[in-house]
Amino acid sequence: PAFAKEVRNLALKLEDLNEKFSGDSTKAKRNEPVSPGMLDRLQTVIGGSYSVSTGPTNTHRRLLNIVNEEYLVVEAQLRQLLEQDIPALNQRLEDAGAPWTPGRRLPTLK
Repeated sequence: PAFAKEVRNLALKLEDLNEKFSGDSTKAKRNEPVSPGMLDRLQTVIGGSYSVSTGPTNTHRRLLNIVNEEYLVVEAQLRQLLEQDIPALNQRLEDAGAPWTPGRRLPTLK
């Protein structure tokens, strides 16, 4: 229970990052306007490139620039979670003697 709040905060951070990649699915389900996620923008560029013999349009270039800028921010946040926050939580769980959970390294027998 002592770690539940920290786990919930990390889960919310991951959900926020997922929303940046995929867009806000809860608003979309209610037919509310949503900003496209990075994947939506990339799919627009890829879809607009099929069966075309010319180069990318200015819109495609602009979408790729937007995705690149957004990704740089998201990548830093994702690296923070994957390389620092989650391993630190796992170590605190190990130190506290918490039972093994999937995703953590296997315990060594003593």
